[in-house]
Amino acid sequence: SEGDQMTLRRFIEESAASEARKAVEYSKLEQLLRILRASRCRREALLAYFGETKPGPCGACDVCLDTAAMEDATE
Repeated sequence: SEGDQMTLRRFIEESAASEARKAVEYSKLEQLLRILRASRCRREALLAYFGETKPGPCGACDVCLDTAAMEDATE
């Protein structure tokens, strides 16, 4: 949720980590959010994150089962 994203960003910002480490953590958070927002198979997205591939969709995630909640945010 948006609240979770804000909380995670605050944790990163308020941490005692170096700016370089914070940049890495922000990058990881953005990558996770891209996976969560993707309209493709979740398994394919996760495997791609780890540099792996699998031919075709899994047939079991919310996207493949067409149960993912999509919103039109163009307006």
